[in-house]
Amino acid sequence: MRKLLLTFLLILFSSNILFAQRDTDHWFAPYFDSQNSTPYTHTLYFSTDSVAPFEVKIFNNNTQIGAVTISKNNPQSFPLPAQFIWTDNDSMASTTVNMGVYTKGTKPYFASLRAAMSAHG
Repeated sequence: MRKLLLTFLLILFSSNILFAQRDTDHWFAPYFDSQNSTPYTHTLYFSTDSVAPFEVKIFNNNTQIGAVTISKNNPQSFPLPAQFIWTDNDSMASTTVNMGVYTKGTKPYFASLRAAMSAHG
């Protein structure tokens, strides 16, 4: 009986970890970089395992700044202006002031923020 319970708990916890980043909403906090002389290019990437297409809305400071429609085998990206996510003021980093990006969809999806500098490969 003890082995059965342990096996059940192991399966339960491992299945929860597999879907940790798949959700109906995501929030990206602003980040601080005081040494940034060459600005980064920021892009949000969205994907899902849902066959039916659905819209993901992108917000900053409770104002919609864009939207993408995603479905399985049709991931999308959204170029994000730096003023929504990057700050050189350390008191604004990782806080919910007027910066940061919030995304909301009707079905679970994956989202990531990528920053690239043109001076690097």
